[in-house]
Amino acid sequence: MAVTAPQMLPFVMETSTTTGTTDYTLLGAVSGYRSFSVVGDGNKCYYVAFGVDSNGVPNGTGREEGRGTYTLSTAVVSRDAIFSSSSSDAKVSWAAGTRRVYVEFPSVRMEPQLRGQSSATYTITQEDDVIVCDCTSNARHDRARRIGSD
Repeated sequence: MAVTAPQMLPFVMETSTTTGTTDYTLLGAVSGYRSFSVVGDGNKCYYVAFGVDSNGVPNGTGREEGRGTYTLSTAVVSRDAIFSSSSSDAKVSWAAGTRRVYVEFPSVRMEPQLRGQSSATYTITQEDDVIVCDCTSNARHDRARRIGSD
């Protein structure tokens, strides 16, 4: 059964040689990391992809941050929504080469919660294999206190 919320799992990183703007076909976990199979078939995840050289060092050939769906049978992460990229926030059209794709909570997903609020605190914790991000803002607490005192 697919999980509706995007999965946030630590230490998930694979290599891909996908070209153009097609979905990422994953080729296996980077040494010391887990494969995307832990995300689960049909589940959504946030991801970051970036170009690397033959030694695995970022080479500035592109970067992309988005949300996709993992398909176990084909080891593919779809590119459902792009939040930020080196291609004007659109899908990067990758040339031949290698890239790394990993699970990451995108910073752009936190920003809308903060608009018009004086301050906020993020608490990021790990519960078993799931990373939990909680946002608390002063404006929300102030509003809750006013409602509570009425």
